[in-house]
Amino acid sequence: MLGPEIIAATLSVAVPDKKYGNKWQYHPRSDRHSKVCCWAILLDLLNECSGLRRQVQAGKICFGINHELTAYKTQKTKSLDFVICVPGTRTRPSRYSFTGLASSYDLKLTRAAAEALDKLPTLQEAPTGQVLLTLEAKACMTSHVKAIPRLHSELNDSHQIVHDSAPNAIAGGFVLVNAASRFASPTQHANMRKILDPGDLDYTPHPQPRVTAKVIEKLQQLPRRNGPIEDGFDSIGIMTVKCVNNGEPISIETGSPVLRPDHSFHYDQMIRRLCQRYVQEFGNL
Repeated sequence: MLGPEIIAATLSVAVPDKKYGNKWQYHPRSDRHSKVCCWAILLDLLNECSGLRRQVQAGKICFGINHELTAYKTQKTKSLDFVICVPGTRTRPSRYSFTGLASSYDLKLTRAAAEALDKLPTLQEAPTGQVLLTLEAKACMTSHVKAIPRLHSELNDSHQIVHDSAPNAIAGGFVLVNAASRFASPTQHANMRKILDPGDLDYTPHPQPRVTAKVIEKLQQLPRRNGPIEDGFDSIGIMTVKCVNNGEPISIETGSPVLRPDHSFHYDQMIRRLCQRYVQEFGNL
């Protein structure tokens, strides 16, 4: 799979915040990490799923970004990071392509990823009709134990709203978990109101690997489903990285408590499961 390297390399590049221009690799008030993760996941999904590629080639499907869904029962709304959908009846020029987003998001592609992208049929953004597949990406980068209830609640809301609005839609979830032993939080430095020097950074300690293990354990309690009459995500993936957020390159964590490659929540298994469920539900579109 190509996605994990793209995610780590792209998020390793720090970008300035809007207030003071301080550069951060991860900022909780930015959706950059969600967009990068969802793009990388979709690249692997398109490579893995020949049925999905054929539908793209035939012009049967398009994609949307930050698409808002409203649950029928509760009227809760949620803006979803990425959706694969049937084009809507409203017509307007496409604003961007999946390939074009690689430049817009300043993605750091390996040669293998660039070659794989060049071989794909063109997937266009368009007004959204029937939603077929959704991707929701979250991150748990610091204060792990404190963040668990919010993370679990937001992910639960995601699949519930998706399936209340579109019962047959494939709901994919993804979480980036930080296994670094310390982290420089942008929000904790916001009151300094200045351009920060490296010596200005304060770090939140993380008792690893215990806190990462707790997050992974809780995520594995999220409901999953095998078909439209059940409740839960159709596929969930977890990727563990080391991000100190001080400019040091982000690395993919390989030690404990990282999931084994055959675990159902491993990144590779998430991609294969999304492909399997998509073909089951929409292979004859």
